[in-house]
Amino acid sequence: MSLIGSKRLKNYHPVSNLPFPEKLVAKRSETHLSSHRLHDNLQSAYLTDHSTETAPLKVHRDIAEALDRKCMAALVLLDLSAAFDVIDHKIL
Repeated sequence: MSLIGSKRLKNYHPVSNLPFPEKLVAKRSETHLSSHRLHDNLQSAYLTDHSTETAPLKVHRDIAEALDRKCMAALVLLDLSAAFDVIDHKIL
């Protein structure tokens, strides 16, 4: 399913598309988190020089290193992208 014109695209709001008050809150929050080093070390998106591409690269590297050490490696993936599509929103 294409994201263009779909419900999913409407749910995605990058910081650059936020209204002014939300941009201000996002900027101040980011400044606070950065200045106090409160970001998670494994944060893979929404930071300078980090992207969603770094997450699968780290997973791949970790699995390859485990296999090189003759350790067992397992990868479990869970797709929750449509989890709320099956909820009766009137009840919720």
